[in-house]
Amino acid sequence: MKIFSVLICLLLLMGGCSVKKSTDELSTDPLMLVGHSFVLQVDRAVKAPLMKGPQIELAETDYTVSVSGKSYSVTFSSDGKFVTLEPGSILGERGQTATGTLGFYNLTGGVFAGGRVVIRKVQEKLEGELTIYGSGVPIVLSERGSLVAGK
Repeated sequence: MKIFSVLICLLLLMGGCSVKKSTDELSTDPLMLVGHSFVLQVDRAVKAPLMKGPQIELAETDYTVSVSGKSYSVTFSSDGKFVTLEPGSILGERGQTATGTLGFYNLTGGVFAGGRVVIRKVQEKLEGELTIYGSGVPIVLSERGSLVAGK
């Protein structure tokens, strides 16, 4: 009986020691962003200016297809507190992550009136949103697209 108890304890301990995460686990884990680089491939954009307040989450219906081929290099700091986007030297600082998002960053540099970067999981894939606020116009630019592993 003692041996059986020891084996059960070992199995329980080893079950929690899995080192490798599955793709599904990684794509829902906000920590997967930390210290990594991605490319935001823009495929949808809002027809700016948009008169919704910056605190309002934009609906998918606010966006139209974009064929601009635009992309941004997106790099998360090693502690996960900051994100940078290029081109434009745009800097964001981690904010309160909303329900349904993996990351929310308030833009603090490289833009005049602020903005946000939001990372979500949509239909089993990572997506990013870059929204830039205006002065006098709440939202001057908002783009969404796939977030794929960078080089």
